[in-house]
Amino acid sequence: MANQIFLISGGDGFLIYRDEPYSLKQLTQDWRLDFVQFSGSLCLEILQALTMIQSNVYHFFDLQLFHKYILSFCRIHRRDSDRKAELLSKSCYDLLVDLPGSIFHANRKELRPANGSIHESVASVLQYLEIHFSEDITLEKLSVHTGYEQKYLCSVFKHETQRTIMTELAYIRIGHARTLLKQYPNKKVYEIARMCGYSNADYFGRVFRKITGTTPDQFRKTM
Repeated sequence: MANQIFLISGGDGFLIYRDEPYSLKQLTQDWRLDFVQFSGSLCLEILQALTMIQSNVYHFFDLQLFHKYILSFCRIHRRDSDRKAELLSKSCYDLLVDLPGSIFHANRKELRPANGSIHESVASVLQYLEIHFSEDITLEKLSVHTGYEQKYLCSVFKHETQRTIMTELAYIRIGHARTLLKQYPNKKVYEIARMCGYSNADYFGRVFRKITGTTPDQFRKTM
């Protein structure tokens, strides 16, 4: 993950291998971060078997699974038992085995800034897109929100992310759509489309296929 910047939002997590430097910068006040450290002798082998061979960012479409394990770790830690270390180790390995079925890569949020630091206007735009992705978003609204002229804002954003603002918005919306399609299997595709800011289900389907390589219905069948 060296020299890379990721915008992390609710439901996201990251895997960081040992001795790999990283830093965290808080963009909002209302957030919580849980850390789980794996150091067992079989940990590396399991991660490689799960094709999680390098540090990366992931999105949980089954966040309850991760919370279940966090609560389990806390309960075991509070127990007065000679088997505490053994039980914690088993629970950690169980979490690793269950992870692939509840996450997908969140590379849509990866940034490769040309100068090694992200411009404040870009961070502001990304934060706005993540929060308001289900709403009608225009360059005019973003200009008012950031205080930057539209042309300048578009130029800086494209320079630092290699994407236009509207392309990034599409990736963010489809990323959320993937989560919602799995989270709400009984909702119609057009309902998911509206939840992600698309009033036209056919257009939503075309964008979804362009970004993911599959249709929303086909994607659901992979669950």
